[in-house]
Amino acid sequence: GIVRPVPGDLIDPVTHGHWSAEPDGTRTWRLELNSPGARTMRVHFSTFDLPDGATVVVSGEDPGLPVHEYKGIGPLHARSFWSRTVHSDRVLIEYRSRPDVAAAPFIEIDSVVHDFISPLDDIAIERGGTLPCQIDITCENVDAAIRDSVGQMTFIDGGSNYVCTGALLNDVDATSDTPWFLTANHCLSTQQVASTLDVTWFYQTATCNGIPPSRASLPDSLGATLIATNAGTDFTLLRLTEQPPANIGFAGWSATNPSGALVGVHHPSGEHKRYSAFSIVSNPSTCSGIPASSYLYLNQLDGITEGGSSGSPAVNTNDQVVGQLYGTCGGESNCTAPPKAVYGRFSVSYTNNNLAQYLFTQPVTDDEYENNDSFGLRADIDEGLHDLQLTDADDYYEVFLPQASRLTIEADFSTVEMDLDLYLYQTDTTLIDSSVLVGPNEAIIRALPAGTYVLRANRYSGTGGSYSLTIDIEPGLTSDLNDDGQVSTQDVAVTLLGFGLACAGGPTQACPDLNADAIVDINDLAIVLRDFGYRRAEFKNAKWKKEMKTLYNLQIRPLFEVRTSRQKKQDLKNLNTAAP
Repeated sequence: GIVRPVPGDLIDPVTHGHWSAEPDGTRTWRLELNSPGARTMRVHFSTFDLPDGATVVVSGEDPGLPVHEYKGIGPLHARSFWSRTVHSDRVLIEYRSRPDVAAAPFIEIDSVVHDFISPLDDIAIERGGTLPCQIDITCENVDAAIRDSVGQMTFIDGGSNYVCTGALLNDVDATSDTPWFLTANHCLSTQQVASTLDVTWFYQTATCNGIPPSRASLPDSLGATLIATNAGTDFTLLRLTEQPPANIGFAGWSATNPSGALVGVHHPSGEHKRYSAFSIVSNPSTCSGIPASSYLYLNQLDGITEGGSSGSPAVNTNDQVVGQLYGTCGGESNCTAPPKAVYGRFSVSYTNNNLAQYLFTQPVTDDEYENNDSFGLRADIDEGLHDLQLTDADDYYEVFLPQASRLTIEADFSTVEMDLDLYLYQTDTTLIDSSVLVGPNEAIIRALPAGTYVLRANRYSGTGGSYSLTIDIEPGLTSDLNDDGQVSTQDVAVTLLGFGLACAGGPTQACPDLNADAIVDINDLAIVLRDFGYRRAEFKNAKWKKEMKTLYNLQIRPLFEVRTSRQKKQDLKNLNTAAP
């Protein structure tokens, strides 16, 4: 596939699409993108930041196809991402907000992926698919965990979309299912590309030589963290961002050099899952730059590898992964005289890249709040300092505010052990705020109404370890200037009304001197905006100014028409320079 820029280079809800209001007050924005002739499409949200209670749904033109829902700052928690694959040449994007959500969405789309049928694909179609000696995986007696651990990959690198194969690897920690994912370095070797990864699971027939399922109907996992990679053995180890489906397989592995027969499980040309049988060549004639000390040379006995099979696992008779596919050596792929298949040695990758720290780390004793690894198993936690342990992917806590308060949550940890992120949710799983910085500290500070909230501590990368969590509850909303129990745009408007006034010289209602310095200025505005969910550190300057301008035009401006035109311009200037 290829990446195509959208017309005009940028699409947003202000300049494109159609807004409408539903009878219940829900505001909806709809946009359709057409890329005629595309087999599948993906949409790139260069900016994505939704208010609480709002969602974006991306779907194809066929109402029978699955729809994909996105919230908050996106599934990768990065305010930009490539959508999941849509199996259509028309994509419908729909933004919906609840009637009580007044804040504007920040959505920008700059490009799409257009998957096309290449000349090679035309040849494949003429011959009935991939090479005729391909063997359906369901026709062979392959261990189910091995078979189901293999996923079909699509990812974006530069201006193109590619396919490869990879497999989930098990680790020795029986208490967790960390989604370690092995593929080839020549497929994927940077974090930028790893973030675009979309892995499809169970793309295989139900019966021998049966009809494969539609990829559109299958579960997938979006995004990954790059853990380790090396061109010397052509391997990449990832940690998938999203947990695979519950009934997925996790492959065993061996860090010793293999002997005897081997088996391959792969997705040739991106098609459904196939089987290959190999024998090891003990003293091979090697291809240039592919030494036998780092690579396995295999005779292809049954089945055959093709483009798209890259990164797929070679498995020994103990159902353990011993390598991942680099390619072939000695001629073009054909069924009559297949070339040797070449796999990077997992034993060398494991030793030279210290993969034991990820795959062979014994579980350590968790803290007193365990088992709190899921939203439904969240543990009550009180105000104060807590010394905690994160040995799995997530810890969930429930925080209770008996009255409207400013909630401050701070996490400190060692970046040698992990990168920890914080997320704050309502009990219905709606995301309220997040802290996804790079470094040893994360913090969320929000003014919130009385109620119960859920905190998630997520191990974004690394092996896990100890961390401290400080929870501070300060009763009262210091920025609730109109005493309605919440911090909203009305409070921002009150602050703007008082801009530039000395408290001693102005009416009380126009004097929100929040920092008690006897003057209302941008420092007071900064306090309100912080409670309102804006933090300048999260945005580039241009982005910050655009957000403030939108906030002004859509939400604040109608609330203080008493201001003169000159005063309004000064308000906007102050907004653009405010730095909470």
